[in-house]
Amino acid sequence: MIKKNNLLLVTTGLEDTWGRDEDILFLGEWCKRFSRKEVWQSRRSITQPFIWADRKKLSTDHEYLENLHERVLLWLVKEMNSLHEVNHPVRYWRIILGPWLLSYIPTIWDRWQSIENVLKESKSLSTFIPTVDQSRPAASDWRSSIRLMNDDEWNYMLFVQIIKTLGAKNIEFIEFFREQKEIKTIDKILPRSLKYKIGIFFDFVLSKFTFNNTYQFIIYHSYFSYKNLIKLFLGMKKIPRLFSEFDRSIQYPIFDGDFRNNINKEGEFYTSFEEFLIKIISNDLPVAYAEGYKMLVDSIDNLPSAEVIMTANAHFGNELFKVWSAEQTNRKSQLIISSHGGALPSLFANFHHEEKISDTKIVWHKPYADNHMQLPPQKIDKINNLTRKKITLIGLDSSRYPYRVCTGPKGPLLLDDFNHKKDFIDGLDDKVRANFLVRPFPYKETRWETADRYIERFGDSVITSNSRLLDDYQSSKLIVCSYPQTTFSEAMHSGIPTILLYKESHWELHPLFSDLIRQLKSAKVIFSSALEASSHVNLIQEDPSIWWNKIEVIEARKNFFDMCALTSKDPIKEWSNFLQTTLQENKDIN
Repeated sequence: MIKKNNLLLVTTGLEDTWGRDEDILFLGEWCKRFSRKEVWQSRRSITQPFIWADRKKLSTDHEYLENLHERVLLWLVKEMNSLHEVNHPVRYWRIILGPWLLSYIPTIWDRWQSIENVLKESKSLSTFIPTVDQSRPAASDWRSSIRLMNDDEWNYMLFVQIIKTLGAKNIEFIEFFREQKEIKTIDKILPRSLKYKIGIFFDFVLSKFTFNNTYQFIIYHSYFSYKNLIKLFLGMKKIPRLFSEFDRSIQYPIFDGDFRNNINKEGEFYTSFEEFLIKIISNDLPVAYAEGYKMLVDSIDNLPSAEVIMTANAHFGNELFKVWSAEQTNRKSQLIISSHGGALPSLFANFHHEEKISDTKIVWHKPYADNHMQLPPQKIDKINNLTRKKITLIGLDSSRYPYRVCTGPKGPLLLDDFNHKKDFIDGLDDKVRANFLVRPFPYKETRWETADRYIERFGDSVITSNSRLLDDYQSSKLIVCSYPQTTFSEAMHSGIPTILLYKESHWELHPLFSDLIRQLKSAKVIFSSALEASSHVNLIQEDPSIWWNKIEVIEARKNFFDMCALTSKDPIKEWSNFLQTTLQENKDIN
């Protein structure tokens, strides 16, 4: 083992900052991309532990960052009102800025803490920095901000800025010429499917049947299937709409440093980290909220109005919808946010953002907040009764760079989760392995390349060839879920025998569901031990339905549905009744 002195500090996966043959201190596992292992494995190195591997620190940091999030938001409300010469309330700006702040503040904190820790623990370090200062570009909107927070170039520039700000005496700067590489701040527009284009055409035609562009209900990006959405609207005696006018792409203006200089950097922020955060936030603020805000406001002039608004995900990623819905809430419209998934609720998740911006939050689980309302899931697919032979593990992946402080194996902890599942597969009998498949988490970009890791360990044949998750469900006699979220609910609803194998130490779950978890463990539906899970699968693999239909398992499944994923004989009617009741209550109030 090499010592933590006279080391080259490497902060990202950018190999031109790794020197030649120096001993390396990698700031995190995110530096070491699996596809480049022949490079980093050839170097003598040690890797700094991830700050949130310590779950007590995660809990403490979550409390601090939630408080800081509120203070920064209140400061930004004042600054945004002044910058744009408006006078909107906190809720208005929370709807617009909140999703970005949820990721931005924890991102800056994680990077700051990682550098601060390594400078405290190491006696003598050196690191490569560009001879010419390089600045991080501002994101265009929320979506591009998330991509930037997972970009090696963007993070490298941030780490250099933090190191210079901390100004530690035990680190030597090695200047080198480095051309600033272009970082794309505008996401490319993905091609639309034929099904979507057909839906848009009919949506346009149906929009002509509404006068005054005024609706009682606007339901947008709701996770209802087209069929169920039509049934829901017709059940309420309304014309079915997709409201595709919110799908409009926005061409934002260019970054204007002079305009941003009007943001006052004074406030009640006292620590060196908080002062640094407030210093850089005006530069990092996405263009949509600064130079592009007026354009967004102007763009909503021709959009419809609504008495009741419901969405499951547009309140995060659609800037036009966010500004429009913020304006609508100013006019007393009811905003309903629906969970876009769920199973066993996380203890740490999004600083209760959705509860704070909504009049009602629809949840799949038992309510635990004042404005929660439990309704049946709107996105559970029906499973056809096909011949099933496979045992399928539904894999997990996450971004290499952590960008939120929340429950689950974020950042480098994903490698612990992968090893946990690897141990499970190693424990399976040969007979089980012959019919065993892994469905890796999709989207390889910026992630941990888990598909390649599984292939290296178990061969190409271990990866499913199905393109759709539903097809894997339909070909499986047993489903193994690797995280206690949406896929677990979907698998349980399918009726196919299902187990959940998760690394319990990484998943802080809401205490309201502790008794249910114990019951599911007793019924051998939930496992935290990889070896116990593989032993169970070896035992039941011939016919998992025998175990699945035992009385204690049936009872545990029933309690899961009651607590976490409500079933209903007529879920569309329940949704219809709720929306119409909300409409009437809003009329009574206003």
